[in-house]
Amino acid sequence: MNPIFRLSIVSVIIGSMIVGCQSNSTHSSDSLKDKSLDIETVENVEETPKVLSEEEAKEIVNGTLDSLFSKLDMIGMEHSWGQTKSPDYILIENQVENMVTDEFSSIILSDFVKEYYCKCGSFRPLVNTEVRFAFEQNDEQLKITAFEPAAGILSGYKWEFEFVKDKDIWKLHHWESTQLEGLDIEFTVEEAKAFLSNDKGNPKYVDEYEDGDGNSIYIFNMVNAPELSQVGFHSKDTSLLVGTRLKNVNHEIVQNNEGIAFTDLYFESPLFIRSNTDRYYLIERYGYPISENETTEGMQFEYVDSTYYLNKEGTELSKVVINESKAESFYYDFNEVIDVYVNDPEVWEYSSEYTYEKKSDNEGHHLILKDVYQKSRIIFTSEHQSGNPIKKITFTFD
Repeated sequence: MNPIFRLSIVSVIIGSMIVGCQSNSTHSSDSLKDKSLDIETVENVEETPKVLSEEEAKEIVNGTLDSLFSKLDMIGMEHSWGQTKSPDYILIENQVENMVTDEFSSIILSDFVKEYYCKCGSFRPLVNTEVRFAFEQNDEQLKITAFEPAAGILSGYKWEFEFVKDKDIWKLHHWESTQLEGLDIEFTVEEAKAFLSNDKGNPKYVDEYEDGDGNSIYIFNMVNAPELSQVGFHSKDTSLLVGTRLKNVNHEIVQNNEGIAFTDLYFESPLFIRSNTDRYYLIERYGYPISENETTEGMQFEYVDSTYYLNKEGTELSKVVINESKAESFYYDFNEVIDVYVNDPEVWEYSSEYTYEKKSDNEGHHLILKDVYQKSRIIFTSEHQSGNPIKKITFTFD
């Protein structure tokens, strides 16, 4: 074969191989490039912060507050911190670092616990996330707004929380509260029910009226409530009207029930006026009182014809006062009382042994019966020495 022709063939083969390699190289490069783009796209998706739902935002604020204050309470009990012993924050900060940011810990929480443990000004935020809850997420920052209803005559609070995401954990970074008094907020009946259902029993809507400024006040009967029987909820600031304040504002709405349902004082009063009477029994038997007030000694239930005095827990009766409208209906005078409780042999067959004495003071004349077995007293009071008419009957338990 001609050497020149052979060289030409070899050149063509080599050239084809070079072109093929270049083509394969190009395809490989494109393929890697495509894979690189795919990898980059996946990485970008993973780095994009998750958009929280409303329920997840609620869980973050409720869960953080629950965990934080459970931890604070546990540490406080371990070290007996209180009014007479101040907390040592060094013992706290390491145990809450997975819940709060360093800034919140050093600037806010370190001062907060000083008043929290002595119960002299700072308390846990008791927000209700079911009423006007709002949140805003900006990447790894979260802002939450929630309301804390009033616990009494003072207004409630608007709380604003800020959370920062740190290694997949939403940490509390800031909080701030504003009293609702003076703010232009008008809560609805349903929102009021949601607030009251939180821990005060089961509210049953009764009526609505306006205060002097045109703001709505909703009246609820509280079923199975541990403390309140009837309450007025101020729509503007969530403050509560109870007892005399509720009566004075709108007495027509409040129950007008009697607290004495018997007509025979001697035979029936021991069945219904007992030291082990509690507030639930009173409400079940007589309905809601005109007012329910706290006194220095306990609780006071005021009905149309009588007033019941219970201990602070509402579990034990200490005194009952039957007022004039009902008291004068039982006996004509003191002598009739003595005849029934002391001198009547038919009564004595069923009764405990009573003794009596008479006294007078600036409140009037008194006939005092003492039950030596039951350790109780019944005091009949009148403006006249004869005891006619009887204006007040008081039961006391020693």
